[in-house]
Amino acid sequence: MRDLRSIFLRPWRVISTAFLVFILFVDMGFCGTLIVGKGEKFRTIRDALLAAKPGDTIRVKKGIYYGNIVITTDNISLIGEDWPIIQGEKKGNAVTIKAKHVLFKGFVVKGGGFSLLKDEAGIKLINAEGSKVIGNRLIDNLHGIYLFQSPKCIVSKNFIHGRDYLQQEKRGNGIHLWNSNFCIIRENELEYTRDGFYVSFSHYCHLDRNYIHNVRYGIHYMYSNHNYFDENVLFHNVAGLALMFGKYFYFKKNIVAHNRGFRAYGILWQDAIHAHSMENLVYDNSIGLYFDHSEICSVEKNWVINNDIGVVVLSSSEEIEFYENNFINNLTLLQVRGGKARNNYFYSRDKKVGNYWSQYRGYDLNMDGIGDVPFPLINIYDDLTADYPEFRLFYLSPLAKALQLAEKVFPILEVPQYAVDLYPLVKPAKIDFSPLEILKYEGKGKEVKIQRFIMALIFSLLLLACLFVLKKSYEGG
Repeated sequence: MRDLRSIFLRPWRVISTAFLVFILFVDMGFCGTLIVGKGEKFRTIRDALLAAKPGDTIRVKKGIYYGNIVITTDNISLIGEDWPIIQGEKKGNAVTIKAKHVLFKGFVVKGGGFSLLKDEAGIKLINAEGSKVIGNRLIDNLHGIYLFQSPKCIVSKNFIHGRDYLQQEKRGNGIHLWNSNFCIIRENELEYTRDGFYVSFSHYCHLDRNYIHNVRYGIHYMYSNHNYFDENVLFHNVAGLALMFGKYFYFKKNIVAHNRGFRAYGILWQDAIHAHSMENLVYDNSIGLYFDHSEICSVEKNWVINNDIGVVVLSSSEEIEFYENNFINNLTLLQVRGGKARNNYFYSRDKKVGNYWSQYRGYDLNMDGIGDVPFPLINIYDDLTADYPEFRLFYLSPLAKALQLAEKVFPILEVPQYAVDLYPLVKPAKIDFSPLEILKYEGKGKEVKIQRFIMALIFSLLLLACLFVLKKSYEGG
């Protein structure tokens, strides 16, 4: 019976297979390539879009194509050759994608609108599930690329230069996601926008290997959960990473450096829950790590180097755990603001291991790598500057050093002891991600280094002039 059934069914299998192959070839026969350019059948991109059918590829030759374009056909590819320019009308979106599974690649896009209320952009995807925006250059637009209710999209290898002639508040974001889940944003470079990435109500997205500089917030999350971001580089911004009003963030091997200014942070946790940082480099920021009303977060195996303040924890944050991090050459190790730190731990309660602090001077008699003396992270002067920031002006003065020494010799002043590393490491923790990675990108900040050198030179000359005047006054007296 089994053999008879297989003999009976075999012809139907052959017929069905032949039918599928026939449909495939018929479908391929209807898929065509449309060429746009001078001397071609289609002189404008709009004409080619009107003629395009699902499965078609539109190839656009080098040239300038004026006017906004709208893509409404599913499953088509629009590919530029030799960087054709789409010059928008400076109102609306230069390119609007209102179709699914569209590939847009290889264009220079300019001239998006100016309305922040309408979120006008160089490229705007609206309900464009599964679309790909790859390898484009976006210049002089409000938002660069804006994803509106467009899940499962890929945005990769684009260069976005914002409107640097506008005030930062009046610019749009480099790449903006709104209600767009499961997106992959990879290997883009963004500069001179308002925020680099603005991710709002978008879950399960992955941002990796992007380079963002000279913006407000490099990566800015709002009301987004279960997001991942790895190996991004964020230089010379107001804040590198801002995690706000979300939960379940996982980020690893990012470089956050030279983010300086008033209220400038390397990484900001604000109303963030379960936000876990691992193997990141936080280098030369006004404040390295900042926690505001955040809970159940971990900071593990990070480099925190050369920041003015290594860590700031507001008393509204709790259950933050720091362990196996290397805190090196930060002027102030820790500030706790607004009261006592609540249930925060500067060591792992499970592993019984703390962090490496370059200022630690303890000893390790049993040679287990952990200091035998706990390390208090707040001294009397740091406690004062937490409440009176203006005192930082005298941080390196002899008065500040004398006050810290007096506290050690005559411990009659009450210094907070709720921030203590019970298991400080005597040697830096082993971390796969090396701080030498930053040298790959330091060249991009040469102009800032030159500015700092010039300022230092000016102050030195002013100081010499003052000393000369004082000397003359003394001699004259």
